[in-house]
Amino acid sequence: MHISLNKLSYNLLETIRKRVVDDDVVDLRQVKSAVHGARGLLISQAIEKRPFAPLHDSWLQELRPTVGVRMETVDASQISGLTTEQYMRRTIVKIPEPLVRKNGLPLFSRIGPINRLGISYDIVSPQKALSSGYSKYTRDYIRCFQVNGYIYAISGSDEHHLPEFLDIVGIFQNPEEVYIFNDLNGDSMTADADQSYPIDLSLEIPIRQLVLEKFLGIKVNATVDYTNNAAHDQEKVQN
Repeated sequence: MHISLNKLSYNLLETIRKRVVDDDVVDLRQVKSAVHGARGLLISQAIEKRPFAPLHDSWLQELRPTVGVRMETVDASQISGLTTEQYMRRTIVKIPEPLVRKNGLPLFSRIGPINRLGISYDIVSPQKALSSGYSKYTRDYIRCFQVNGYIYAISGSDEHHLPEFLDIVGIFQNPEEVYIFNDLNGDSMTADADQSYPIDLSLEIPIRQLVLEKFLGIKVNATVDYTNNAAHDQEKVQN
């Protein structure tokens, strides 16, 4: 069983319009934006509470417009502003913005080669990627970092020049942007009607509550992290 963004948002819009005097004040785009915001808040709370727990599979989305996200070779001046004749690999397009951990790292669960049997690359900050040295044991390790919407890859050898495509999986701020990013047939206007919205079922009720609070001022204990103790927290809301 899954819920789509359209189904969740239309149901919320109907509830909101029944309770406001001017039902033209709120439109579907506003409700969808609020749903994305509530989802991001609740997931961030869950991760902050359990920072070392694996990311929930239901929260994740893949960036796969074809067989992955294509890369190109660029001069390091793209980062430093100075021509260095040192080269990195970079995605040819900007990717949707991921959520960000408290430590500032983007919430990717995997960046690696298309063959998922291959190793995942290290996801680090730009500062660490560009300032950390490499030993003879780590010179082939590929480090990935994000700057201005692009993913860069660098290593202490030529290994980072090898991947033509990246397999990118993460938790993104606006799941609709992922639908559009992956859409090669121009159907993105209707893609969210059928696609499973990236939440687990324990998030559905808290998301609804946060959105209704935003538009109707219905106060609920919505900042509680439902993802790790759903039954207990739901009982508190009902009581």
